[in-house]
Amino acid sequence: MADHTGAQAEQKRIPLRAGQTELVLGADKERHGLVSMRLPGTGFDIVREPYYALNLYRIMYDRRLQGIARYEPFTVRELSERGVTLHFTPTEVNPCEMEAVYEIKDDSTIDLTVTVEAFRPASKFEITVSSYFDFALEPYIVFPNWPGRTDSADMLLHKVEDHPLIKGHYVYFPRDNEAGHTRLDGRWLNEKTGLPIAPFVTGPFYGKPVALMSDGAVSIVQMADPDECAAIGTTYSSAEDADSIRRHNALYFTLFGADLRTGERRTARLRQHVLTGRPELTPVLEAYTDFNKN
Repeated sequence: MADHTGAQAEQKRIPLRAGQTELVLGADKERHGLVSMRLPGTGFDIVREPYYALNLYRIMYDRRLQGIARYEPFTVRELSERGVTLHFTPTEVNPCEMEAVYEIKDDSTIDLTVTVEAFRPASKFEITVSSYFDFALEPYIVFPNWPGRTDSADMLLHKVEDHPLIKGHYVYFPRDNEAGHTRLDGRWLNEKTGLPIAPFVTGPFYGKPVALMSDGAVSIVQMADPDECAAIGTTYSSAEDADSIRRHNALYFTLFGADLRTGERRTARLRQHVLTGRPELTPVLEAYTDFNKN
């Protein structure tokens, strides 16, 4: 492939193929990350037009939403037949030099590694990774059958469905009390109106930093480092086509959620892995264990 190192990322699409899986990575300010993934035998693109998956989204710190990562300047640092590396420079919105490495591991696995180095202090720095899926897929989360339990034997795979208690809200599953408190420190409020940027409820703590979208025959599993995943947000399954939350049909992984000192460097990993067959806990946890081993 041509060398695009240092070139400004504008309207860049990178078609790739792994086995029988066809993928397109984006490297421009409108659509960076995974913009298309067609699996053999599914008959549809798992990524819903005109959106994306594994896309760097909201930048939050110092108790407020600072901006949107994809609108900040970045360049394509490296391009290969296995993926792309994006480099973000520090700005008023983004306090970090940031690198996002997308790597196609095989025909069912994509890894995203995000590294930040702070150019100035940032309190409870977070960046969200967003993914929007075809409406055939529905969201699931992994959480414990009783608060505080962490063993795999105590985990549940739960389909997130429409319910009066969550109707009209995104559902966030924080890692712990501190992460739950961060959701409510003011960063989700519109400074002009005082209203939420997006309505959400905070659910129980996640059991493992794993969520997935499934149509009952294929599951798109996303997972992250527990130490660097502050929360997972989901939409819910609903029969109401006009429901705005359902129509986002998305997963949101919040990375870092930690105070950054000037010069501090942190790295978070996120993996997307495809499983076939009914959505079941055992293969999901096996995929997560394999991710942590590597």
